[in-house]
Amino acid sequence: LRAFGNLKDGESKIVDLGGFSNGSGLSFGFTRYVTPVNLAALAQIDAADIAPALAACVADPAVVDKKLCEINNPGNGGIGSLVARYDPAGMQARLDRIITGNTRFYGIDFKGAQANYTFVDRDAFALEKSGKFAFSGSVFGGLIDRRGKWSITGFAEYGRTYSENDPVTLCQPLPNSVQTQCLTGADGKPGRDSELLIGAEWRQRIGLKGAPLAIAPRFTYDIESEAFSLAVPVYFASDAEGKLRGGLRGAYTNRLNDDNERKGAFALSLFVGVPFDIFTK
Repeated sequence: LRAFGNLKDGESKIVDLGGFSNGSGLSFGFTRYVTPVNLAALAQIDAADIAPALAACVADPAVVDKKLCEINNPGNGGIGSLVARYDPAGMQARLDRIITGNTRFYGIDFKGAQANYTFVDRDAFALEKSGKFAFSGSVFGGLIDRRGKWSITGFAEYGRTYSENDPVTLCQPLPNSVQTQCLTGADGKPGRDSELLIGAEWRQRIGLKGAPLAIAPRFTYDIESEAFSLAVPVYFASDAEGKLRGGLRGAYTNRLNDDNERKGAFALSLFVGVPFDIFTK
């Protein structure tokens, strides 16, 4: 169960067509992973497999307390961490024997948001409020590389959203006075839109020596409005822990205007956010 809130108009539409325009709400989802595993190979791991890592730990001059190189010492973070640090090639070879194929996954996701809108009622010459509930539900599935280098996801999503009309200022004279009273706000009740989206996303780590990169291109098509978008975030900025958190995002959106003509828009921006993950939904 995930919570989100205070989404400003347009923030959720930088990289694709979906998203809520504002409001606070909750979301929940379910994902199932299926990974082919060779249990026999897992049972065959013994002391000889981890001996190179232990020897490299003992030989490391940065390790003052050599007891940290012992298998059962809790201070070393566990034998898995020890092997991953001092014998990464050997660990990968063992993982390749245990995990024999790519991970398949599929799942569902639902999001709902309640938002309040203030608008000008022309007939009553008053500011009115209206609460609206926006939602979206999706199904998805795909593959994750067994070495964690890439993933590909396909999805279909249906959603109902609301958006404010353009602002307007209305004025009328006060009774028995030369003064006027003015109201400013959205012109009428919020508009309701529905979206039926299909799309795909590819996420890839690029292991350049000394300069890790990652990309996550995402294509989305709205069947109902015949609009589409393509966003390509490129991660290259790392935090203090070495996790990729920021970079450059290019996004192109193409929609039909009121004259039934296509209009495209391209945006290029810097971003900083949650760390890159090989799979996210």
